[in-house]
Amino acid sequence: MYTITGRLQYYDNYCVCYVDDNLSAYYRSLLPKAYGVAPQKYRTHVTVVRKDIESVASQFKENFWKRYENALIPIYYNGTIQRGGSYFWLDAWSPQLNVIRQELGLHPYRFPFNSFHITIGNCK
Repeated sequence: MYTITGRLQYYDNYCVCYVDDNLSAYYRSLLPKAYGVAPQKYRTHVTVVRKDIESVASQFKENFWKRYENALIPIYYNGTIQRGGSYFWLDAWSPQLNVIRQELGLHPYRFPFNSFHITIGNCK
């Protein structure tokens, strides 16, 4: 298990925790060139609240949205590259992100997952 620090950012209807782009670049470099893996479309991050998939009820949004804006969050990740369909990622965990999601009235992880993830690339 490894640790990286992310910076929490809230937007209108989603929230992400940005981590160093070198993390995804490094793990992407370990994949065989024949896979044709391209960088992800967005900066390297852990999605905390996913737009169009989850919504935060107004009473939680009023009281807790942007509460931790720009906070530095420790994130633990497994260095084993995962693959599903055309995506490659690292499983990630953060007790602090679990608390933030629960304050927003959400399950600690997006259903049906039991972790967060850091996308490192795709084959689109």
